[in-house]
Amino acid sequence: MSTQQTVAVVGLGLIGGSVARGLAAQGNRILGYDSNSASLDAALSSGVVTRPLSPTLEEIGDADSVIIAVYGDSALDVLQRINAKAEDVGLVTDVGSTKRGIVAAAEAVPLGRLFVGSHPLAGDHRSGWAASRADLFANETVYLCPARQASDSALTRARELWISLGAKPVEIEAGAHDDLLAWTSHLPHLVSIALAIALEEAGISRSQLGPGGRGLTRLAGGSPDVWTPIILENAAAIESAVEGIERQLMMIRKFLRTGDREIIRERLENARSWAG
Repeated sequence: MSTQQTVAVVGLGLIGGSVARGLAAQGNRILGYDSNSASLDAALSSGVVTRPLSPTLEEIGDADSVIIAVYGDSALDVLQRINAKAEDVGLVTDVGSTKRGIVAAAEAVPLGRLFVGSHPLAGDHRSGWAASRADLFANETVYLCPARQASDSALTRARELWISLGAKPVEIEAGAHDDLLAWTSHLPHLVSIALAIALEEAGISRSQLGPGGRGLTRLAGGSPDVWTPIILENAAAIESAVEGIERQLMMIRKFLRTGDREIIRERLENARSWAG
């Protein structure tokens, strides 16, 4: 962002906390709120958050931009609560992994002219304020999904905000985003979960895995509070992706039974070619 601004961040976990840290490091004034008082206190003590927001978010109109960094129904609730209070801000955005629901909700209220949904492709298997860091978004893609009536000014503000954090903005329609992320983010997470549970049922601990196994199961350590609403909201698209992986596993099972060396090698070569 070219000039110092006041930015309200609602939710100071990994993503919201990292946004707050990154923007504060540039000299921006951060208004912050988190339902976890310990996280809010830590953000205030660190000097990242200049002033706390009250639970009612009455002070939201003092901000130039608003970042909704909570998820699922909580994000929709915040959107509704600030609708009449954010008339004078220049941008309202979120950071959720699904976009259909929240963009549609924004389009149904006056605040839609200010709303550009965001999804930074950055994260960590850890969560909370303690895991947040100012450089989390450096060189990472962030998808931007503007509401139909979003102003050019709001979209420009969203681009500038994420560029200032080192991210690379890509504009995409909300539905197309969710269909894509079902394959590129949500399916890998569920595969990691399935592998972790299968290993547990087989009596194998994570400490027994090599580097490859630990890498494949790292995502299973993600926050259930974050991932449950993601999976439920994008269930239809995720189911289609799950069917795709099921087909491949069934083929692998068939090859194991038949012992067809040539077909097994062909599949391995295909996968290796895709992986580069």
